[in-house]
Amino acid sequence: MADTQQTIITGLLAFAGGFVAGILFAPESGAKTRERISREAQSQLRNLGKQLDGLEDRIDGLQKQVKEGGAQLGERVVDKAKQVMSSVPDEAADFNVEANDVAKDLRRMPRK
Repeated sequence: MADTQQTIITGLLAFAGGFVAGILFAPESGAKTRERISREAQSQLRNLGKQLDGLEDRIDGLQKQVKEGGAQLGERVVDKAKQVMSSVPDEAADFNVEANDVAKDLRRMPRK
């Protein structure tokens, strides 16, 4: 994101610098100067447009990477969930606990 902002700022500064330099070093008549400024402004706008197109391409690439990364992460989560679920007993009877086991566990619990 910082690169995007820097690129936009650089483009705007280049445009402004070219504009100011054109006015300062214009030994021509007003009509010729305005025409030259117009051409330079159009050229700078085209350059800025190209930079913005490049930024759009980079953003599209980043968006694709995020989508692919999300899909890979989702697959890993599903695989891990399947592993965990395979260790869970299927029958409710497997969860039965004897009363004596509970009493032993309660005695081992820390008390305040």
